[in-house]
Amino acid sequence: MRALIVGAGNAGTRLAHKLCEENYEVVVVDQDAAALNELEITLDIMTVRGHGSDPDVLKNAQIGKTDVFAGVTNSDDVNILAGILAKRAGTKYVIARVSNSTCLRPDHYANLREMGIDLAINPHAQCAQDIYNILKLPGILETVGLLGNRVMVAGLAIPPDSPLIGIAMKDLPRKEIANRLRFIARIRDKNLEIPFGDTRLERDDILYVAASRSDINSFLYWCCPDTAPIDKVIIASGHGTGRELARILEKENDVFLIEPDENCARECADILDKTMVMHGSMLSQEIYQEISFTDNTAFVATSKDDEDNIIACLLAEKRSAVLTTALIGEPEYVPIIDSLQLVDRIVNTHISLINSILQFIRGENVLAAAELHSAEGELLEIIIEEKSRLAGKTIANIKMPKDSIIATVLRENTIHPAIGDLELQADDRLLIFSSPKSVKKLRSLCHG
Repeated sequence: MRALIVGAGNAGTRLAHKLCEENYEVVVVDQDAAALNELEITLDIMTVRGHGSDPDVLKNAQIGKTDVFAGVTNSDDVNILAGILAKRAGTKYVIARVSNSTCLRPDHYANLREMGIDLAINPHAQCAQDIYNILKLPGILETVGLLGNRVMVAGLAIPPDSPLIGIAMKDLPRKEIANRLRFIARIRDKNLEIPFGDTRLERDDILYVAASRSDINSFLYWCCPDTAPIDKVIIASGHGTGRELARILEKENDVFLIEPDENCARECADILDKTMVMHGSMLSQEIYQEISFTDNTAFVATSKDDEDNIIACLLAEKRSAVLTTALIGEPEYVPIIDSLQLVDRIVNTHISLINSILQFIRGENVLAAAELHSAEGELLEIIIEEKSRLAGKTIANIKMPKDSIIATVLRENTIHPAIGDLELQADDRLLIFSSPKSVKKLRSLCHG
């Protein structure tokens, strides 16, 4: 398969790495020679310097031989126009990053699908949903919804007062909760492993669990007894992700939105129904004095400036925010922020985008795919075909790669934990956690 990526920024670079891992023949187009040189040093790819929507540049990138096109620049115009040209050239899958939500409305006169865009992704909506999930489960480090959002995968750090500490997985109490969960990964001292029955948890381990949202909630309040629901949310920045997050949250929480640009603040006040919009700087001590922080107030910084987001979170923490979350675009910042514990939660602006692209292009039997922020692995949603060698086998008799685990099985709208005596059937949908190197093995196993 051949993939053409327009945009060599953080999103394009991450996507190029992921597709190279799956043996795609990758071509990247960008005007930034330095960014292209960096990619050529680290990856075996072809690069073309030029404007992404220039027909001659796309011709030099061999657009006519492309199977997958992804326009992931910061310009909607470039992504859409290049995508239209790619479809005209015969590209099967055309994907465009589109930040303007107006263009994505079904009643909009510019129907992108009719213009040749197979998948238009709004990164702001994706990030807002990720942050919403964090705020609804405040003890959780990150969450991903799969199997039509019937199942959530959640990562949490084991606190010092957790009843799970020192107990083997097979001996966990509260069987009415534990039996509805699937423990899919444990991180200790930055080392990831698949947990088994004799695996024991320690303080500060990061545990990844797959279950329904309600069961995740029950598990969270059992293993993290000090966790309390968020009642107030302060959002710094009314552009993009911040505005979308306020729109979702104001139906359920008290929401305050801080925006330094007066015109943007007015727009937010006009669009949002219940959110209190405040004109001011998120780096100003004075504006936080105007807001009453409760014991369960969360703070979210969603501006385009990573450094400002971090500083704003530190200011909110001084004002006793119980949970701080920062939107971070630079991937190299993430481990530094984690190691220094500058903020409580990090949402990377590009992971949701890459997850949507991978889900779309993976193949007919791989219905979805998702990366995790903190665990080096992928979640795959795979359908069992009649000819699959897995059909008719029990979970216990399936020889999975050692760095992979079946988390749950969806059968006729019912979620089943992937326990040993469960026999797989054709049309079952599996949720699997795997290291990146085993993704192709799993695809072959499920097809074969």
